[in-house]
Amino acid sequence: MQKSIKNRAVLGFSNALVFILIVVLAVNVVTMGLFTFIVDGKLDEALDLARPQEGALTLISPVGCDKCKTLDVVKSNFASKNVEISEDIQMSYADEDAKELIKKYAIKKLPVLIFESDEKIKTSFSESVKKLGGVVVDEDALVMEQAVPPYFDLDSGKMFGEVTVTFIVDDGCKNCYDVLSVQKPILSKFGIYVAKESLVDVSDDTGNELVEKYNVTSVPTMILSADAKYYEQFVSAWGSVGSIESDGSFVLRKLDAMGLAYKDLKSGKVVEPIQESAK
Repeated sequence: MQKSIKNRAVLGFSNALVFILIVVLAVNVVTMGLFTFIVDGKLDEALDLARPQEGALTLISPVGCDKCKTLDVVKSNFASKNVEISEDIQMSYADEDAKELIKKYAIKKLPVLIFESDEKIKTSFSESVKKLGGVVVDEDALVMEQAVPPYFDLDSGKMFGEVTVTFIVDDGCKNCYDVLSVQKPILSKFGIYVAKESLVDVSDDTGNELVEKYNVTSVPTMILSADAKYYEQFVSAWGSVGSIESDGSFVLRKLDAMGLAYKDLKSGKVVEPIQESAK
């Protein structure tokens, strides 16, 4: 009797132990399965991030604009963002394929860069393009329009940012500063594209006409055409040295701010820079 009870106790304990082992095994199986799923998911994600973003890059340029920027800086940036260019296409906006892309992506300015991929654009890549002024137009396409002048405006069919500069001098003023060597580097610093430039003397018909038209009171100076307004940094700085006329022209007026010799046309005298006395 006692032996029977003892055997049943042992059997019950064994069954309980087996049950516990089965539960533990089941938990381990589930845990390992979940772990493997998470690890595989993270691994796939890591591999996806490491894999280059592959796609075709198309540059559409306006006809006859050799000086339009080609967005080479942006293309270089693409390469640094783990992007693999499968096709590097260049076309004129007069091409039929270009017209289709312009319509498809509602492009307003040229040149323009279009990146198209067979897969979804990665977040890291799209964010870097946005910082450069690009736009995500679809989950598999990015567009970067030319933001810096000169550029071609498709709505008006005109080039914006092609500036004409007229330098006005007085050949009789031998001590006056050299307007070309001083002003041209400044325009270049602001990124202004000078499409045409001319040098006139106050005694010439053209020079005299400009002096009268814009009430120029000191030379050497310069007058920029209205397209200079498309250069934002230049416009921001211009208020301290010149005026913007009713026709949009930019006239340099405050020559004393440069600390260089110039001629006052009202008095006919040369204004020399004030020399600081030695201490």
